[in-house]
Amino acid sequence: MFWGCTIPARFPFIEKSTRLALGDLGVEPVDVAGFTCCPETTLVKAADEEAYYLTAARNLALAERRRLPLLTPCNGCYSTFKSVLSDLKVDWRLEQSINRRLATVGSALNGEVDVWHLVEWLSEDFGPAALGKRAVKPFWE
Repeated sequence: MFWGCTIPARFPFIEKSTRLALGDLGVEPVDVAGFTCCPETTLVKAADEEAYYLTAARNLALAERRRLPLLTPCNGCYSTFKSVLSDLKVDWRLEQSINRRLATVGSALNGEVDVWHLVEWLSEDFGPAALGKRAVKPFWE
């Protein structure tokens, strides 16, 4: 589970409610030690593109090393990770550069990590019908 930097700091109720909802579904989120800011695209990428790619790739590599999909409730984190994976897939020079830097801290990114937004994952994995059956108080009441 990737909470990002904003959810724990500014919106802890999102983390709490997500943990409760996942628990009700029988899912135990795994918190991976070492995750940092995703980083945010607009500010970080504009200021230092290499830091943007390297930070995102490091987070992705942490999940990949654990052989876990990366699940996030944050739209910004989701966008960052999907974009970085896509960019590294099509730009082998960028991928090599980032992996050379990751190697200095004993890490690597092979691009084998699945990134999911929480809502996407719930929809794809559980499906709307199964989730609807678990609703305690439906919206239409």
